[in-house]
Amino acid sequence: KYGASIESKTESGLTPLHVASFMGHMNIVIYLIQHNANPNTTTVRGETSLHLAARANQSDIIRILLRNGATVDARAREQQTPLHIAARLGNVDNVVLLLQHGAVVDAATKDKYTPLHIAAKEGHDEVAQVLLEHEAQHDVTTKKGFTPLHIASKYGNIQVASLLLQKGANPNVQGKNGLTPLHVATHYNHADVAQLLLESKANPHATAKNGYTPLHIAAKKNQMDIATMLLEYGAKPNSESKNGFTPLHLASQEGHTDIVSLLLEKDANVNCQAQNGLTPMHLAAQEDRVPVAEILCKYGSNTDTSTKAGYTPLHTACHFGQVNMVRFLLSNDASVNATTK
Repeated sequence: KYGASIESKTESGLTPLHVASFMGHMNIVIYLIQHNANPNTTTVRGETSLHLAARANQSDIIRILLRNGATVDARAREQQTPLHIAARLGNVDNVVLLLQHGAVVDAATKDKYTPLHIAAKEGHDEVAQVLLEHEAQHDVTTKKGFTPLHIASKYGNIQVASLLLQKGANPNVQGKNGLTPLHVATHYNHADVAQLLLESKANPHATAKNGYTPLHIAAKKNQMDIATMLLEYGAKPNSESKNGFTPLHLASQEGHTDIVSLLLEKDANVNCQAQNGLTPMHLAAQEDRVPVAEILCKYGSNTDTSTKAGYTPLHTACHFGQVNMVRFLLSNDASVNATTK
């Protein structure tokens, strides 16, 4: 009426239609559209009015915008579509609405996250169900090679993980670094997800690019419940990483006495040597893990085993200034006259 621009923008690029859409002011949105406001004008972040309506869970506004020329798959700065936003917020109605208007179900962001990846991350199983019913791909991967099942495993979202497995997701799929969903669930200590994966034929012997099995990870991170579970499903206590380290090496280095005892009870080799010749006792000596060393000795650890360079655990304890371990080793008849090569 007074010549104000219907497309005037704030510093962040918001038009009146952006603001009205976000706030859910239906009458104003309709009025602006009737006066030729462009529903596809973008903010500095690349967001349209449809993105903002989705962000604010404004279902009625989404419907109006879609009926009046809003691009359903408009891309924001990170290649995010309104469907990604609706999936993140867990709004099933908005997800259905966008899909009914032709939203691409497997649209990927800059990091190759699809709406299903996002639903898996946030634990929105109903959204995941809808996306899968609309033929979302459950084996599509992010830039890091992670499937939605990897993501559900990382965040401990067992309902989504279960749904994905029911729909045929591969429990042994590997990311770019070789990690399987079981590796990921173990790393983040999601025992219930790990159990589900194992029941769904996840391989407890799967190795990442560094040679780590899930048991290596559980041992390193002191995850007793998962370690016990993995061993019950046949995980090998003497499996070696690329550098020849076993789960016992890692648990000994970290000082995890319960895991050390568990592994030894399951026939882990107490004198196993890595490629450089290090034994669990060397690593206990390096980190001053006397309680671990006591357990290792109880199971027959050789206190004078030498590395390829000729270092015994006593050499190692002396090198790192670990007085407690020096005393312990000497009290257990470690050779004080052993020489390096």
